[in-house]
Amino acid sequence: MAQGKWPVTQLAAHEFVNCAGTVLFRPPTESNALQVCLLHHLTKDEWLLPKGRQDQGESLAQAALRETYEETSYACDLLPVDMRTRAPASGSDMKDRPHFVRACTEPFTVSIRHVSERDLKFIWWFISRTSQTGAEKRSSTQMLSENFESKFWSVDVDVEDEAALEGAVSRLSYANDRQILTMAIKLVYNTYPGWFTKKKQG
Repeated sequence: MAQGKWPVTQLAAHEFVNCAGTVLFRPPTESNALQVCLLHHLTKDEWLLPKGRQDQGESLAQAALRETYEETSYACDLLPVDMRTRAPASGSDMKDRPHFVRACTEPFTVSIRHVSERDLKFIWWFISRTSQTGAEKRSSTQMLSENFESKFWSVDVDVEDEAALEGAVSRLSYANDRQILTMAIKLVYNTYPGWFTKKKQG
């Protein structure tokens, strides 16, 4: 029997779970610099990014926004950014290769967590912003099992200054989350450079 050209790993539905989350930004105002929302898990004393499992019948983008809202208590929308992606334009006959897209709202990265050999967790990451129609913090949005406190932190840094960028993401407890936030900050900087005021000196 013929084998496929590429190696394939086949997983049944009970052997994987799709999760989704966002990096939630609050655009700058006259009184505040550009900020990102981080979660403080009060029980574990860990700083995290908002994410959770995709519900049945829910798109990945819907899951990402819902989980972000539930865990941070802030309504949010996807933030379009300029980036390279392999997702084709709707209705187009494009080759499967990276291409540059402006105002893209597709996932900008995916984490694959190997819980065990036949237990994988795919975490799809989007970029979001606080809702323009209601950016105030809500109450009672978290599940009973959750114990998060959300807080905004400034990320108005010179992204070309590696030390400053590392400092901006250093509050996060896990290296993978720091990597995700770093990627998101760079994408936002390249799309909305006017949101950043810090420049490297000398």
